[in-house]
Amino acid sequence: MIRNIVFDMGNVIARYEPNVFLARMPIHKEYIETIRQTVFASVEWLMQDAGALEDDEFVRRVIPRLPEEMREDGLFAYENWYVYGMDPIVEIEELARELKGLGYKLYALTNASTHFRDYYERIPVFGLMDGIFVSAEHKVYKPDHRMYEAFFETFALKPEECLFIDDSAPNICGAVLCGMDGVVYKDDPELLREELKAKGVLS
Repeated sequence: MIRNIVFDMGNVIARYEPNVFLARMPIHKEYIETIRQTVFASVEWLMQDAGALEDDEFVRRVIPRLPEEMREDGLFAYENWYVYGMDPIVEIEELARELKGLGYKLYALTNASTHFRDYYERIPVFGLMDGIFVSAEHKVYKPDHRMYEAFFETFALKPEECLFIDDSAPNICGAVLCGMDGVVYKDDPELLREELKAKGVLS
């Protein structure tokens, strides 16, 4: 029986769209694509989510890859991206409130850097959560099975009582292999509701 609903963050709870938040920044617009590719599509960006790289090392490695005239804007983008991004997805917040009202426990399970603690309070749905598990804080990374196992252990959860909502099919596959049911979120709140009804979570 499902007792716990587990949410991914990026593009489930809040929008993570580099092209959108970069366009909002006071930086040169002709630099945006190069900054996106160099900074936000870098291996080091993923390493930060895995808790394997500190800010100063990221800056030392990545910013010099930009052409010299773009480095100031690139550093600004890196240091301020979450100020201009991570817009809450209202329909998911409404769903979470409904699930909470039905008696489900709510959790977040996200690949994110330690900067998560700088911005998460701006996203209202996190105030509903019974627990939040951030990859960088545990030095694990979805879809590594160790992340799911550490999540279950941290909150004393039974995998078979959990259902995970993530926009990444590999992450859901990893969850299922660890005993947790899952739904791939396709940026369609109504379809998600139908899938939750099919699993008996909603009536």
